[in-house]
Amino acid sequence: MIAWGKVPWSLWTFLILATAGIAVAVPSTPVAPSVFAVVFVIAWDFLLLKAIRWVWLGTVILGVLGTLIDVVAGTGTWYGYLTGLIELGLLLLPPTRCFFEKADPVPVV
Repeated sequence: MIAWGKVPWSLWTFLILATAGIAVAVPSTPVAPSVFAVVFVIAWDFLLLKAIRWVWLGTVILGVLGTLIDVVAGTGTWYGYLTGLIELGLLLLPPTRCFFEKADPVPVV
């Protein structure tokens, strides 16, 4: 169950930016990868909204690695770097961190 009222504004903003990035990229790619990307992002967003800590950690780690690879390889653009840094900042803001720290741990069966 998602506690909609407890989701911080910073996580909502991150989800909007991440989903908008996919929405911009979808029209310029073939159909199969587009469908996969949309389904994957929606599922990932759902897991973030459920406050699953490992998904949040994975998102932060992938964001940092992706930004570093783009900077080292020189394949990014200034607005891509800016968007990536804003998204990382939103994920690391205190309200977002507290949201994932207070989440109930997933029981190990």
